[in-house]
Amino acid sequence: MAQVKAALTRCNGLVFLTAKLLHTSTATVEGYLSRFPTLLAHQQQCAGLVNDEAELALFKEARKGAPWAVMFLLKHKARERGYVERTEHHSSEDREVRVRVEYATEPTRALPAAVVTETIEAEAVEVDP
Repeated sequence: MAQVKAALTRCNGLVFLTAKLLHTSTATVEGYLSRFPTLLAHQQQCAGLVNDEAELALFKEARKGAPWAVMFLLKHKARERGYVERTEHHSSEDREVRVRVEYATEPTRALPAAVVTETIEAEAVEVDP
C-alpha cells in the first residue's frame, strides 16, 4: 500500500499514470482505492491539490489582466452575478419566434415519454445582413 500511496503522490492522484508507474493495470490501482479508504482519501487530496494549484494560476493570470483568464473566471466562477453566456435567436422575417423547452422528469440519455414542456413566446428581431 505504501508503494501505491507514493505513486499516487508522484502522479498527482491520476490513476492511469499511477498504474503506469507501478507497471500494473488501472483496475489494480482502483481495487486498492476501493479496498483502502485512507488511500482513496489520499488520492482525492492529491487531485484536489492539483485543482487548487490550477485555480491559483488562473487567479494570478486574471489579476494580471489576461483577457482569457478574466473571461473564464466570469463565465465559470461568477455565474451567480449574472456572467453567463446566452444564445440569441433571430428571424430574418417579421414573424413570431417560438421556442419549445422540454425538461426531462428524470435523468436519462433519451427523453422519456412523459416530459414537462414549456413554450416561451419571443419577439422576432430583425438582423442586419
